Amino acid sequence: MDRVKFHLGLFGRTPRTTVRALRVTSQQRRLYKAFPNARGFSLTSAQARVWKNEERLTAALVVALAQAWAGESREVFIYLPEHYREWAMGQIKKRAQYALACQVAANGPESGATLREVIGQLSIHSGFGEVNEPAYWAAFGFCSEGALPDWIGQRLIKASG
Repeated sequence: MDRVKFHLGLFGRTPRTTVRALRVTSQQRRLYKAFPNARGFSLTSAQARVWKNEERLTAALVVALAQAWAGESREVFIYLPEHYREWAMGQIKKRAQYALACQVAANGPESGATLREVIGQLSIHSGFGEVNEPAYWAAFGFCSEGALPDWIGQRLIKASG
């Protein structure tokens, strides 16, 4: 699945129909092209302190939704640090509402029902209760210097900017 096209399908296909904050950026393209070898960005401690990480969160959400959309019902984990949890949940909800509106406008009410089902397959986690790498996951907000399980640390790409 082409994740750039998937992103555009979720949030609007043209700059005129997509709000500026949800257009595909060069950083998001890097992650989408690196999938499945990459599942999120590795941040420096300075980047992690900046709360303007909407671009990276959107990319992780698109990676997670694409995995959920691609097959039968499956749980897809989104891993993020605890200090991002409340903010990230609010941002995910806003993006999901926008994507639902885009889907219904473009494809009718049935596509909205499908997207709701896919969103319901996402599972947000702040800890690493899983000893082994789950089959379907994405990550957001981790520092490259942090203590992470190898299966996460090895699948993050360096964030630019």
